[in-house]
Amino acid sequence: MPIEVATTIGGLNPLWPLGTDPKSQGDDHIRMIKSVMQGAGAYQAKSGSYLGVKGDSGTTLVFSAAATLTLDPAATLATGWWINVIADAEVTIDPNGAELIDGLATIVVPANRAVSIYCNGAAFKTDRQHLQAWELIESKAYSNVASWQRIDLAPFRALRLVGFARPATDSVSAYLQVSGNAGSSWDAGAADYGNSWRYGVGGVALGQAAASAVAMVLNQGTLIGNGANTGGVFFDHVFEDFNQAAYTKSHGHGWWFSPANSINDMAGLNAYRVAAAAHNGLRLTFSAGNIASIHVSLFGLRG
Repeated sequence: MPIEVATTIGGLNPLWPLGTDPKSQGDDHIRMIKSVMQGAGAYQAKSGSYLGVKGDSGTTLVFSAAATLTLDPAATLATGWWINVIADAEVTIDPNGAELIDGLATIVVPANRAVSIYCNGAAFKTDRQHLQAWELIESKAYSNVASWQRIDLAPFRALRLVGFARPATDSVSAYLQVSGNAGSSWDAGAADYGNSWRYGVGGVALGQAAASAVAMVLNQGTLIGNGANTGGVFFDHVFEDFNQAAYTKSHGHGWWFSPANSINDMAGLNAYRVAAAAHNGLRLTFSAGNIASIHVSLFGLRG
């Protein structure tokens, strides 16, 4: 059999050399293994999106610009494949097809962070859960969309959603709704949610209200305007028992521009889904029309 040729750990064949190979080739095999080990953790600079392949195992990919790192099928990469990713700008990790990484369809490595990715032959794991209690699931901007949504949130017991959204249509309300079937349908019945608000309108003292509704409603007292600079709603909400067979509960605050351009304050919104059920989807939508622009950051705690 010819001398094995490899330049990375992933290129080594665990079945070689064979017991029948000439002993005289032993020193060649040893030199090749030393060469591979000296190159382990080799640095690869990337300025754009890239496909991770078997030969990348044991290397460090350094991304200098925002990019997507797609991965060959886990079965192709095989158990034991691993790489390091250093992100100078945000990098999205996207496994092949329906394969998962940390139980999600994709993950985001924020700028100026690093992560190690491991393959078990069927899926991928990372060490990012050890870097912080709250995992960053998404931080992204969108424009002219019907809604913002995530439908892969089954691993998370608690969520935090922060952002700003501007409606395409004037004089609307902003809704948060949940799904238990990955977005095939959304819980939007007339009494699906309980809401309790403490709010202020145009600097006027706080009012209070409580009502059942089709959603967790982010504004009260006035509707939301859609002005280019004086329109939209800011929100910061935490959800508990999201993936549990229990009421999903939420507490948050925020503020919004009214159609008359006044600033209105949501000092507190306490809301819950009136049904004991596990959820895996979350969306933000307006009561009419599209979302003209939105930036969201979503964090999660597993459990």
